[in-house]
Amino acid sequence: MNKHVFISTCIFSFFLLIHNSIITDFTPRWPYPDHIRVYISSDVSYYCASNVVEDALKEIEENTCFRFEKEYKILIEEGEGINVLWGDICVSRHIGRRAFDFPNNILVNYDCCNNYKYILGLLLQALGLDYEHNRFDRNTFIHINRDDIQANGLKYFNEKDKSFYEVYGTNYDYGSITHGWPTMFVKNNKEAITVIGNHSKIYQKMIGQKSSVSFNEYKLINYNYCNYTCINNGKPLCKNNGYQHPNYCYKCQCPYPYQGNTCESIPAKHPRCPEYNIHPNVHENNLNFWNNQKCYTFIQGDSDKLILIKIKQAHLTFRDSCGRGESMLEIKYKKDKTLMGLCFCGYVTNYEIISENSLVIIIYHGTDEAQYAQLTYRIYDKPRIHRDYNIKIGK
Repeated sequence: MNKHVFISTCIFSFFLLIHNSIITDFTPRWPYPDHIRVYISSDVSYYCASNVVEDALKEIEENTCFRFEKEYKILIEEGEGINVLWGDICVSRHIGRRAFDFPNNILVNYDCCNNYKYILGLLLQALGLDYEHNRFDRNTFIHINRDDIQANGLKYFNEKDKSFYEVYGTNYDYGSITHGWPTMFVKNNKEAITVIGNHSKIYQKMIGQKSSVSFNEYKLINYNYCNYTCINNGKPLCKNNGYQHPNYCYKCQCPYPYQGNTCESIPAKHPRCPEYNIHPNVHENNLNFWNNQKCYTFIQGDSDKLILIKIKQAHLTFRDSCGRGESMLEIKYKKDKTLMGLCFCGYVTNYEIISENSLVIIIYHGTDEAQYAQLTYRIYDKPRIHRDYNIKIGK
């Protein structure tokens, strides 16, 4: 279930008969994405970091067709809009626009109000992105431990009906900012969400990260709401799974770390970084990253080959939730390079990764002179990998 928070793509209703009464549940779209009122309470402005909500709104505007009208004096009580209020938890009370012209309410407290990316994720949920862990294909990627979840939190773990949600071809992304964390609404000091499959221990440390919005999260918003903005413009020839930018019709939205108008460029190489275009061979070669640099390396093998990456040793900053950001090592080994790669924080030794295709992208973000990552890489043909490592490729 790739980052794929699901966006409701149509106005639908269903009727449920309970004790001879009919409950009507509507999940409407935002009819005017270019004009949404947002009330920011005085408590939020006082207790939270300066402009934390404003910064989140600004980033959404920069990456989508949504536009917001900020209000600081009058609570929105009727009609469409979003209230950002001080509360006892950090949560978006409704996914997508609330029914019957009631405003959406987002609650924040000290757990999230100094991190604008956290609040950005809550705003995306109000705009229609559901929790990634509620995708209809989630059972391939995670297990929900319902017996270990508080009764009042179970509503945040309901698997979605595929009939009412669209993922626009995106895959499940453990790095989604809307993915729940392992102990979300948990009881008895256990886990609510357990990752399954290959590299599960690493992904378990990634889920719930609040440091980066994934490429596919904005893609879902834009595909669902913003196709009209460039209707009178030609489309750029986007590469590497990019798509037309809703605000700049001549250029593309690019999956990280690709950039440029058509997603064919990569960040400039720093003199202290290793080579960023490598063609591997069958011999094990060293690849070392040092110090407080941002480095990007693309290891491209022949189309019928896979690549074996070994992390011999890495020393970075420990974080409880490890995602794309500062002081981390990210390895994009999956065939779908729009997904966040495996992210490593803290101290790592002797870890092996086999790619799903012939390209691996490695991102190193060091923040201290003492930090480093020492890796090796080599090309393997697919039959030999199956024989030597006895794994199933593509999981």
